[in-house]
Amino acid sequence: MMALSLTTIVLLASLSWPLAAVAIEGDPVRGELVFATCASCHEAKSTKEKVGPGLKGLFARPKLLSNGKKPTEPIIRGIIDKGGQNMPSFSALPERQKSDLLAYLKTL
Repeated sequence: MMALSLTTIVLLASLSWPLAAVAIEGDPVRGELVFATCASCHEAKSTKEKVGPGLKGLFARPKLLSNGKKPTEPIIRGIIDKGGQNMPSFSALPERQKSDLLAYLKTL
């Protein structure tokens, strides 16, 4: 058995890196199920505030209420991970479920 050179190992590692960095494409149907956890605090089909803001048209909004930035997938994912003013962190959600949730939120 031939030993791999350091150059070969580095090359193989660099070729596999993009595969690990590829985002998981979400499924909005599964995301609606994930949203059930959010529904106690957020309206899906309305902009009416419940405990937190209503999320209808979230990605079409020019800015978020909480930070004034345009809602983008990375910003919303950050809010899911870190929480917000009165919102707990949901960083423990598996990445697949976060992607599904984001896909669902884009349909609102």
